[in-house]
Amino acid sequence: MKLHLGIIGIFGILLVLLAAMVSAKVELSNANELVIPVDYGDLNDNDNEFVFENHNIILKNTGTAAENVIVSITGLNSGYTNFKLDGSTTLSKNITLNSDGTESITISGEIPVGLDVGKTSSFGKLNVGSDSFDLTAEIESMLELKNIYVFINDIKEKNLNDEGDTISDLTPGDKVELRFGLDNKFDNDYNDGDIDGTITIQLDDSDFGEDIDEDIDFTLGAGDNTGESDGPMFSFTIPSDADENDYTLEITIDADDDNNANYEINWNIDISVDRKSDDVRIEQMQLLPAEVSCSRKFVLSTKVTNYGSDSQKYGSLNLISSDLGIDQKYDFTLDSGTSNNNFAMKEYTGEAKADLAPGTYTITGKAFYDYTTISDLSEAKLVVKECVKPTKTASNVTENKSAEVITSTINLDTKGATAKPTTTAPAKTAAATTNAPTTDGNQLSSAVIAQIIESPYSADDYILAGLVVAIILMLVLIVLFIVVLQK
Repeated sequence: MKLHLGIIGIFGILLVLLAAMVSAKVELSNANELVIPVDYGDLNDNDNEFVFENHNIILKNTGTAAENVIVSITGLNSGYTNFKLDGSTTLSKNITLNSDGTESITISGEIPVGLDVGKTSSFGKLNVGSDSFDLTAEIESMLELKNIYVFINDIKEKNLNDEGDTISDLTPGDKVELRFGLDNKFDNDYNDGDIDGTITIQLDDSDFGEDIDEDIDFTLGAGDNTGESDGPMFSFTIPSDADENDYTLEITIDADDDNNANYEINWNIDISVDRKSDDVRIEQMQLLPAEVSCSRKFVLSTKVTNYGSDSQKYGSLNLISSDLGIDQKYDFTLDSGTSNNNFAMKEYTGEAKADLAPGTYTITGKAFYDYTTISDLSEAKLVVKECVKPTKTASNVTENKSAEVITSTINLDTKGATAKPTTTAPAKTAAATTNAPTTDGNQLSSAVIAQIIESPYSADDYILAGLVVAIILMLVLIVLFIVVLQK
């Protein structure tokens, strides 16, 4: 009896297993497509939602028997509106699947704008029978870094199209310029599509000589893009003491659109610094003053720097200008390029000849290593101008006098003839000549008479009058004294 029961139990278990093997199994054959792609590039004017239509999902019955399942959409978050299942706003549907059969369903709806770039968290559920799947969206970035244009010493070298590209063969002293090609992928009709952001560039490595930490702000209107001539630009110089090495330049772009959606782009660029064994350069040639005229003395300050990996025991500098009579040579020793003592400063004091014609004169500098091997050339320009000395004018001279000053005397002949004036006048200006008084025949002009009448008495006139009065008084006293004596 117990054996019977055991056999029946085993048989029951086998039946259950067999039923499970032959029962239907419904699954999604493209479960990854429950992630709905969202591209805001088609938004117009004041659109507040992204509309997607007929997103396709395939159900598959992997079992050997037909199966009826209920498919539904539930748990939609706020802002996710007008969803439809197979074109119906009734978000539930009964589907019959034959064994090993498939069935296609579609989902449509509206997703809000202003979502951050990347995959969203679940905003609802797609239920297939007893199984439940998350509905999510993948938000495409509306800001794209298309490429970075690289200029070395003002010459375009290459385009960086992918994160991780390398800028190679850089040497200390090279000026590196990065220009950013950005694309705002919003339609230019969309009102909230402007993007404001900041590009941050960093290189933190003690072997590089000095850290790079720079921010560049930019604004990009909806539908706009930038190229190598008008994009945000950043430049830096490879330090003179940078070690030969590979370095990583970290570029981060952080931006927001007018819906406050955030965009972040990260690029790493590798830069490789190499040093030549012998690399002596004239880093600076500065004239003080750069222009001379009356005083023609000047000072030329020159800095020679060793950028090479080898020290230079026999470095030299030649300064030459045949026009200015310069032929000067300096010898010096330079430590290797990574040292703090890798440069030499030289000052030349000169004077342009007094008879040198005005013009621009070139002073050529030549840097050498091993005394005779030329390594670099540079120039300075001295401008010689004509010496113009200022003219002096007396402070007591009055220009453009309005009237002529005339002195006159009257001579009377012995017969009492009519008086004839004679005049003496200083040299006349044009203005004075126009207004000068004139005499006609034996008559005095009104100007001469006015001059005679208005002339004031001098001090000598008063003294003479006083003496005459005194003499007359003395004569009167003498006459009175004689009269008294006679009586």
